[in-house]
Amino acid sequence: MSRLYTDTLRGLAAFKRMADTLSGTSDVREICDRVVQIFAEELILEYCSIMLLDDEGEWLTLQSGIGPHVRRNKPPPHGIHTQGRVFRVGEGVAGRAARTRQPILISDVRKDDRFVQIDSPISIRSILCLPMISGENVVGVINLSHPEVGFFNEHYLRVFSILATTVGHIVGFARQEKRLEELNRTLEDRVAERTKEIREYKDYLENLLENASDLIFTLDKAGRVLFVNRRIDDLGYGRGDVIQRPFKTFLRDAEEGRMIRRFLDKKQKAAIEIPLRSSQGAVEEYLCSFSPLHDTHGTFLGTLVIGKSVAEKKRFERKLAQAEKLASLGELVAGIAHELNNKLVPILAYSELLQLSPMGERDLKMVRTITDAALGAKSVVESLLGFARQEKPKKEKISLNDVMTNTLTVFKYRLKTEGIDLNLALDRSLPRTLADYRQMEQVFLNLVKNAVQSMEGTGGTLTIRSSRADELIQFDVIDEDIRPVLHHEGGGEGDGPGAFPLLRDRQRARGRDVGVQPAGGDGLFHPRSHHRRGGEGGAARVRRRVGRPRSPGRPAARRRGRGDASPASTGHPGGRGTRGLRGLLRRGGDLPAPSGIVRSRDLGHPDAQGKRDSSVR
Repeated sequence: MSRLYTDTLRGLAAFKRMADTLSGTSDVREICDRVVQIFAEELILEYCSIMLLDDEGEWLTLQSGIGPHVRRNKPPPHGIHTQGRVFRVGEGVAGRAARTRQPILISDVRKDDRFVQIDSPISIRSILCLPMISGENVVGVINLSHPEVGFFNEHYLRVFSILATTVGHIVGFARQEKRLEELNRTLEDRVAERTKEIREYKDYLENLLENASDLIFTLDKAGRVLFVNRRIDDLGYGRGDVIQRPFKTFLRDAEEGRMIRRFLDKKQKAAIEIPLRSSQGAVEEYLCSFSPLHDTHGTFLGTLVIGKSVAEKKRFERKLAQAEKLASLGELVAGIAHELNNKLVPILAYSELLQLSPMGERDLKMVRTITDAALGAKSVVESLLGFARQEKPKKEKISLNDVMTNTLTVFKYRLKTEGIDLNLALDRSLPRTLADYRQMEQVFLNLVKNAVQSMEGTGGTLTIRSSRADELIQFDVIDEDIRPVLHHEGGGEGDGPGAFPLLRDRQRARGRDVGVQPAGGDGLFHPRSHHRRGGEGGAARVRRRVGRPRSPGRPAARRRGRGDASPASTGHPGGRGTRGLRGLLRRGGDLPAPSGIVRSRDLGHPDAQGKRDSSVR
């Protein structure tokens, strides 16, 4: 009776120590180590170990163990494994206890075949094995052994069954807590990953909306602005000025506001061209598409509005209409030119026949005058026909002097009526260069026309000079107001390549500045590349490298039947690159104007009419 009383007190003491020691501990290994230590110290056990069942429920693994060597702070005897020993469920006493979920008490292991003898220096005679159960699951077993036969009895069995169940709940709870911690970490990692993806996707969408070329609104159910991209700056509003404002604020009048309200109330897709009002009151046409926004459940959230300015579209439509008019005009000019050519044929034929007839010197001179006039008219007609035809550029070796000479035939009558004297100083030693005849003719036509327009009503002398400087063929078109004095290659004082000549000691030009910007463009070949400001004076310079030129961007018609445009074997530095076409237009004043590459607007494109050229500073 005294032993029973003593063993009961020891069991209660062990239970209390477990409650005090294991509170707040979640590490399974630490729990097992403390339990076997408490059992050994409080219950005076020789050997105690805990084996845990794996997640698959197939193997028991020795987790913690204690014996007399531990209490004496000595290393275990050779052959004793305190951790890592594995038993299959159903194998040995521990395996059977785990499978049957029932405690097993063996007073003498030598008389029980359930005990599996292993190589060990420990002498075991009695054993008590108890399953640790948590809820409906076995989490492991507690092994108690003693070298004395019959050491464990039914009283030990009852006390340790309670302790084993308690330890099972503690281990099961710790395992569950560990799984929850791992699951929580996994969820946190997934949430962080998904948050990063969502943030990146959000940044991508915001960047997409912000950098869109269209004006984008999102409206709530009441038609108030929730979001607008940076294109709102085009209307002169700040983003903070329009958030939560009704969309009708940007409309021209109340009637348009009611119309848009009807679109929004229908919650249907629609596209309509409406005028939007800027912060300054100006109105600009926008093609706006309205799309309803719904959540995944189909609930209406608001409206997406995408507005595209149609001002550029209408400008292109006007240009297209103008181009069609010009095309029609070209066809008309071609028809008129053919008719005029038909009328000139008999004049030329009969005037040549008259020259063969016997007549006086005075009559012969008049007939020759008729012939020359008819030939001149025929040349003008051919020029009109060439201008009316639009063909693909065809590069071949041509004489730029011949191109300039043929171009000037168009201006003979105008020069005469305007009282302009033509001083033509062409260098006949210039080699042929590779270019498209019609495009070069168009360039010269634009330059000469610009110069002639600047001299209207005043007359004077128009000088056209060609020359060669190293690899460049240079043409100067100069009116009487600007006289070149010094010509050198290089920018300013240096010898930088590609610079244009500086013109000094110039007289003051009449009127305002003539526009030539210091940058190049293929618009130089545009047939409308000219402009006129009243009473302007100026000089233009065009250069071309000898050799392969830059392929121009715009096609121009080519005169048919021109023999001198065929390839020739004249000597020039072949196989080199080109600077293309470059020009310089000087304005009157005290300071030299900057040099640059001729563009279509530089030579007076109609779009630049009435505007002061910003490149001449």
